[in-house]
Amino acid sequence: MRCHGRSEKNTAKLTLNTLVDETCQLLLQLGVEKPVLIGHSMGGMVALEYALRDSSQVKALVLAEAHTHLDTTASLLGPGVLDARTPAEIAQEIQGCMNRGEASVCKELFDSLLAFDARAQVGNLACPVLCLWGDRYGDISPGQWPQILKAFGYARLPNLVFHSIPNSHHFMMLEQPREMLQAIQDFLSNL
Repeated sequence: MRCHGRSEKNTAKLTLNTLVDETCQLLLQLGVEKPVLIGHSMGGMVALEYALRDSSQVKALVLAEAHTHLDTTASLLGPGVLDARTPAEIAQEIQGCMNRGEASVCKELFDSLLAFDARAQVGNLACPVLCLWGDRYGDISPGQWPQILKAFGYARLPNLVFHSIPNSHHFMMLEQPREMLQAIQDFLSNL
């Protein structure tokens, strides 16, 4: 996505919808039909919005801590991307990534993320969905997940697979990469 990794850092007209439009264009140019979209956090919001436009054109979604509504996430699970249990070297990497990204995040993008609210629409997804969440993001006990998934709008999905990644916070791919990869592989092998 634009403003991520080594991509262009042009923030002109950068919103969630712009990132979705650019993802559509990229997949079209590459000739990719019915993709499996995998997104983490904001990338999950992009993948989710892409699928909400027409989920019959998506083979499956893997949403790693994809916020259906940022205020709901913050009120249920709290803010933050790491905690005191995050290993120091991973915390340093996360902080470095977040600090590099701050210069590229514009108010227009941030406002569009705050305005995003897909809770009522998530139940309309026709494709299989894997929802991943770190168990330390809010220190959620297994018995609390049904209520939280309902608040996010995911509970209405008949084709939802939920997997809590143990001993990880928001950046599960850094803290528990094998567990996350295994959950994704298991999901994809059952499509």
